[in-house]
Amino acid sequence: MDRNFVTAQRMKIPNGPACTVPKFERDVFASVGCYNRRRYIPLLLKRTLGPESSPGKRISSFRTLSLQSRNFGSTKTRDKQHGRSEFVKQQWSLFGKDGSVSSRFVRGTMQSHQSSQEEDPEDAGNWNKVTASTFPDNGGHSHGKFVRMPRFASAMYKSWFTTVCSTVLAFAICVPQALGVGAAFGDLALNNCDNPEVDYTPLKGLEGLDLRDMLHDLVKNHKVYSYLQVWDALKVLDEAKDDPDSVVDIYSLKKQLKSAQGKTTGWNREHLWPRSYGLIEGQPGFTDLHNLRPADTNVNSSRGNKAFGDCSTQAVQCTVPANKEAAPDTGTNRDIWMPPGEVRGDIARAVLYMAVRYGSEQPTGIKALSLSNSPDVETEVMGLLKDLVRWNELDPPSDSERERNNEVCSLFQHNRNPFVDHPEFVKAIWGDGSDPLPPDTPEPSPGQTIAWINEFHYNNSGADQDEFLELITQQGVDPSKLKIVLYNSTGKTYRSLSVGKEFSRVQLGGGFSLYVARLPSGTLQNGSADGLALVDSDGEMIQVLSYDGTFGAVDGPAAGKSSIDIGVKESEKTPLGSSLGLSGSGNVYGDFSWSVFTNGASPGALNSGQTLSAPSLR
Repeated sequence: MDRNFVTAQRMKIPNGPACTVPKFERDVFASVGCYNRRRYIPLLLKRTLGPESSPGKRISSFRTLSLQSRNFGSTKTRDKQHGRSEFVKQQWSLFGKDGSVSSRFVRGTMQSHQSSQEEDPEDAGNWNKVTASTFPDNGGHSHGKFVRMPRFASAMYKSWFTTVCSTVLAFAICVPQALGVGAAFGDLALNNCDNPEVDYTPLKGLEGLDLRDMLHDLVKNHKVYSYLQVWDALKVLDEAKDDPDSVVDIYSLKKQLKSAQGKTTGWNREHLWPRSYGLIEGQPGFTDLHNLRPADTNVNSSRGNKAFGDCSTQAVQCTVPANKEAAPDTGTNRDIWMPPGEVRGDIARAVLYMAVRYGSEQPTGIKALSLSNSPDVETEVMGLLKDLVRWNELDPPSDSERERNNEVCSLFQHNRNPFVDHPEFVKAIWGDGSDPLPPDTPEPSPGQTIAWINEFHYNNSGADQDEFLELITQQGVDPSKLKIVLYNSTGKTYRSLSVGKEFSRVQLGGGFSLYVARLPSGTLQNGSADGLALVDSDGEMIQVLSYDGTFGAVDGPAAGKSSIDIGVKESEKTPLGSSLGLSGSGNVYGDFSWSVFTNGASPGALNSGQTLSAPSLR
């Protein structure tokens, strides 16, 4: 006969180890366990399915629903025998299954317990007293203290469990959004946070791109948190071992009060892979907890967006320490930042994880993250790869790093950093780091150009003035590889402009960049059917546009191609300060339409009525 069972586990919150009040199961069994989660009060809801094989034994499969909150529900009673321990009813929080130890005892050990003057009136008569000597404590030894647990009348038993089951379903659907804990939970049985080797077994013998791609597929599906929610996650993941009110700064290795989050003299959320190297707010990589650590505000400011590297390999001498408040073995120069030796391997593995997780299959318009030994913020290439690979070997994963990896998986994102579990994967993929893997750069789909001409002005009443050209690029596009070639109405080129050399950059939101070139009067021809061609470094055409008619290119990179008339134009009557530009909302050229902006030119800024939206999440 198939039955459904629900187990509810309650935990006390003393200053010392956190142990459970007995768990309750249907029929005659209850169990107890201990789990060292500092200052967090989990309630584990476990659904057990399977036929009953013999009294007290079932062939079971488990699915655990874990919900996070520190202060959900407030009904409390105090165990007077355990003076310092507090048991909390109706308290829900995230619970990791690993570390849970349980044993069973029959209901016969329960004894009737009458209310006393010490108990809260609301709890009078609602408790049974059970001797704890029938099950082990945290160390596996028995003890003779008493614990308290609810007593349920037989007639109410089925109803009580039905209510709990309904509550579980309601919480699974509603609580994540109500409490602000990120996206809805998936099927945790598929994440193998407790037994990751199941996932790694098929990877045996793989190396290079094959291993990188398999690891990407393994870690890419995970929960995504908001940037606001990251504060609370870091308070759990990076809590000081000897001080539950503090977190540990990644660069000074000193403690910072949790309450000092965001303060100028406190700590902030440090992106180990800097945001300016390709992370976009609103995209999963921006709040990936494997890449975020608490950092002293002042020390973090000193690091800025410098790539990681070893001072011993630099031609330019480093300042040691990197900051007066940083650890003594840190260092920095104008290009690189060397973190404390104790965490260099930790940081290397986090950065290498980012290169795998976000190094392929990015949404349209989002550049895949990449590593090299020549990092460049302009092209959003991070490094130094060779030093990161070496740090991974010199500073292998510590117990605290492995614990953090476990908690990111079991408590938050439900994915792991595979380089913490298997640091040898680093060498299998990158070797000694001297030869970076090629970045994943899929060709854009039709209509999804990586860059486009966005606005320009070429004609006005009187002498032509304030001529300019403007274009927008998606994330990660190297401007030095783009140029605009000017065509006249005969289809011949008359000038070429390098975007990297002759345009000024303006950083926009969502990973987009705007480039503008202010031109001398008379640069842009204003006859009929003149035009512009946007070309990449390989000579491939991105756009061939014209105004006041069309032309067929007879030379230059657009030779043999016909222009597309944008449908609007300027004339000798156009007021000074006007322009032609795109309007509308979107993230690719085809989302916008050309308009005339009379007295509304906006070189170096988005056009009136133009909104750029971030590419959709993948």
